[in-house]
Amino acid sequence: MNSFATLIEVQSLPKVTYYTVLLTIDGKLNPTSEFKAFQEVLESNSSERSNFNDLKAWLKVRIGEQKGALKQYFRNERKALALPPRHFDVFEAKKKNPIRLYCYRVNEKIVILFNGGVKLDRDPEKCPNVSKHFHSANLIAAGIKRAFESGDLLLNSDHTKIVFPNDLKIPL
Repeated sequence: MNSFATLIEVQSLPKVTYYTVLLTIDGKLNPTSEFKAFQEVLESNSSERSNFNDLKAWLKVRIGEQKGALKQYFRNERKALALPPRHFDVFEAKKKNPIRLYCYRVNEKIVILFNGGVKLDRDPEKCPNVSKHFHSANLIAAGIKRAFESGDLLLNSDHTKIVFPNDLKIPL
């Protein structure tokens, strides 16, 4: 299989830099990044608009501007992680949020955002909305981990950015 991920920077905030990936599956490039695809689906879902807005605020304000990507803000999903955390407080108001955004936390200053959706089943592998994204996130996370281990991905001196060649293709 000829599948790989290409890393792109999404946004740099005071406490964290967000990245995402473009996927090429069986030689076919998807021109929409994983995170952009997630945004497009959730922005069109009027029943989850409030939850999506809460998650966006969490990404921008709590993680991006205030605290950074602290471990306790993420759910373990095998090799990948997911947002929001189990004890999701939207600026001190505790609330359940069925949205899952899969990601890879490099450190407190760097997060790679993938795709996700509205989780309808307790088990993400059985959920029709997120199972595909759950499996994809775990494949991408494993590829990114291997790329760091092999030296294809490096961190800059203050560990706030990922250093990589523009044409790097991360095998999945």
